[in-house]
Amino acid sequence: MNIIHHVGKHTVTGSCHELNLNGVGVLIDCGLVQGKSPKSLNIEFAVRHIKALVLTHSHIDHIGRIPWLLAAGFNQPIYCTSATAELVPLMLEDGLKLQLGLNHGQRHRVRILVIAIARFGLFRSLDPALFLSS
Repeated sequence: MNIIHHVGKHTVTGSCHELNLNGVGVLIDCGLVQGKSPKSLNIEFAVRHIKALVLTHSHIDHIGRIPWLLAAGFNQPIYCTSATAELVPLMLEDGLKLQLGLNHGQRHRVRILVIAIARFGLFRSLDPALFLSS
């Protein structure tokens, strides 16, 4: 298993991390980085192998780059709590009002892709031999 920090490695905003196991990725958050140029909003990593996006919560530094993720070709489920599922489209709509050149129909796509998980249970290890390394 690899953990790839696409954004947020040297900042306190812009959370965007990928768990990758045997070439299959799960993205955890896809947020805006405060104070960066508009060019930095583009998704500069491959998304074809990413099978899901998991949102930890609805703050803009955890969800703000979802429109750019969709523009990069991501079309997989977005998992989050039911409260986050309600807020994400509204938060993104506010953000899209401030951005130029993005497809405002993406709010509807987000609503379709979001899967609210009513209650998160305990996470179990996929394999006892898996561990994190630096």
